[in-house]
Amino acid sequence: MKDTINQCTPASSAVYGLGLIGAAIYFISGATGFWMGVLGFLKAIVWPVFLVLAAQFESWILPGAVLTAVPFGILGALIFNWLRGLNNDVYFQIGLLVLIGLGAKNAVLRVAFAVDLRKQGLSIMDATIQ
Repeated sequence: MKDTINQCTPASSAVYGLGLIGAAIYFISGATGFWMGVLGFLKAIVWPVFLVLAAQFESWILPGAVLTAVPFGILGALIFNWLRGLNNDVYFQIGLLVLIGLGAKNAVLRVAFAVDLRKQGLSIMDATIQ
């Protein structure tokens, strides 16, 4: 693939060129398996959730606040479970799913409340603090 790109691109083309983007980079570099699974997860789960939240909030930035709140909750639960030496059994996994749902709901409600306060005329800092 790299040889084909080098043949199609003239040596004097400092401005124009061919390159690989997206999943093609992973195929060329040989990074299959785990990273392709991560890329598939992002496409299948995170991107549709982001789009739904963007439609709900009518903003491209606010869904980021919701999507960053959930991983921190998961990380805290995993660290606490590891520190306590507890098992990763089915009860923990169900509790983790409940935590994901409650964390997402809490984040959505907080962002929606802050947006309402902003529409009432409060500053960004005051809306965030309240």
